Amino acid sequence: MNGADYVAAFLRHRGVGRVHCTAGISCALMIDAIARQPGIDYFTHFNERSAALAADAVWRSARRIGVAMASGGPGAANLISGIACACHDSVPALFITGRAAIERTPIAAMAAPIAKKTFEVTCAADLPRILAEAWDLATVGRPGPVLVDIPVAVQTEPVDLPILPPQIAPPLPPPELDEIAATLNAFLAEGARPLLLLGGGVGQAGIATALADWLRRDRVPFVASWSALACFDHDLPSYLGAIGRHGNRGANFALWNCDRLLVLGSRLDANLRGSDPRYFAPSARIHVIDIDPADLARLAADGYQTSCLDLRYLPQLLDQLTAPQPTRAWHDYLEETRARYLGRDISTFAQTHRVLSPYAVIRRLTKGLALDAVVIGDCGANLCWLFQMFHRRRHSLFAAGGLAPTGYAVPAAIGAVLEQPRRQVVAVVGDGGLQASLQDLQTLAYHRLGIAVVVFNNNGYGLIKQYQDQNCDNRYEASGRLYSVPDLERIAAAFGIAYRKIDHVEQIGADMFLTGGPILIEIGIAEDMPVEPQVPADGQISHQSPALSDDERAFGGRFVPFDRPAPC
Repeated sequence: MNGADYVAAFLRHRGVGRVHCTAGISCALMIDAIARQPGIDYFTHFNERSAALAADAVWRSARRIGVAMASGGPGAANLISGIACACHDSVPALFITGRAAIERTPIAAMAAPIAKKTFEVTCAADLPRILAEAWDLATVGRPGPVLVDIPVAVQTEPVDLPILPPQIAPPLPPPELDEIAATLNAFLAEGARPLLLLGGGVGQAGIATALADWLRRDRVPFVASWSALACFDHDLPSYLGAIGRHGNRGANFALWNCDRLLVLGSRLDANLRGSDPRYFAPSARIHVIDIDPADLARLAADGYQTSCLDLRYLPQLLDQLTAPQPTRAWHDYLEETRARYLGRDISTFAQTHRVLSPYAVIRRLTKGLALDAVVIGDCGANLCWLFQMFHRRRHSLFAAGGLAPTGYAVPAAIGAVLEQPRRQVVAVVGDGGLQASLQDLQTLAYHRLGIAVVVFNNNGYGLIKQYQDQNCDNRYEASGRLYSVPDLERIAAAFGIAYRKIDHVEQIGADMFLTGGPILIEIGIAEDMPVEPQVPADGQISHQSPALSDDERAFGGRFVPFDRPAPC
């Protein structure tokens, strides 16, 4: 056995059935070893970026560690987008690169700021320790990506060492749960208008079922970040919607008016809080529970109460919490908010211009999918429309929201469908995102992968255009001007992929997703269709678009008036 053989055997021992890769000289020996190793195989992509994004989607769709492999130099550099996606969204993944004798691209140093750790193997005797440590590290604490760079010389070096067993790390030792519970019970009891905010950490901890049971039992009113939207059934009666710059209007109203905010598993980045945190729940005391001490220290500096807790212990903590008792006025307000805004299309543009509403499309799409479908968003306007309107039951719904690279959804869908071959898999992209991943259509066609690629075609970068409307006097430089889209029907025909054009929402039906192979579904959207609602970057929801009516201003500022100065 040589070093390359050892890598293949190690991955098979860890239960990896598939390694996403693109061929290259300095990883060719490892790919060959994988092909010869029983019980494991490789899956090739036409670009290392696609391989990395597919590996990122393995955990998101199946809760297994995804593995991507690439050659050194430009191949390794192409992995960066996938590594960054896994970093920003706390996704465990293993990236393995080969290194030539003379290597001018120091991938370990390049990836270090966006990986939990990078390793450079110097001799074959270190392979057992490094691979085992890398694998375990990916899931310990806050999960994330790990990179191992292996020279060709090490790949050819003889190895006569056993594969080390995985070190199953227990959850971080809990602090005194009784003490945290007492603090939270007092925190919630002192408020009249309590609210819960769920972040992506609750999904990473694998405690969604226990959390949903608690929410259903105690009827705790809650909102969510986009990364938490796949953690619960959106029919839960106390759910109010997603918050943030492109969040639900009613959910943002609830956040503005609450006086106690308990945050579970969110780092509260700028997409949620805005650039000026003074406008985030301005009258509330805020308590954040998360696993990352660094994030908690940052939030504590803003005056928030914090508790460091591995959220795998959250069910035990919830058992000790007393259900908050909101006032009747707050209860009635949230009920009205939910009825008024949750799942509602408030787009004024589509109504005024009598054009197809992307929100109506997403609502219809939700009804046409199987309840366990895997739905993956890309970036830009199409991602906003999807996450603003999709009504999740048992679906898997995700995107690389932290980094949000153009062209994520299609290669991620490839990673997902290989892990979940019996489930419907849908990639929702824009025309820009599709053009960033055209080579992946050949992968879909060659393997006859059952992926529906839904393309919102607005002939440009819609969300960038909306920014340019606000900041560049409607000059669409590089987003509309000198931008072009090919004939998507001819593109589908060239790859031998089924095609459907949607001009009216009534044309969307369940039959589109039962083709037995890939299909490209083009949805024509007005070029200047905006994302609505949109909150300004600083987080002042009173200045959002479309503009609030007098009635909405009074409703949205019922407990905390919009015209009050932001606290210092």
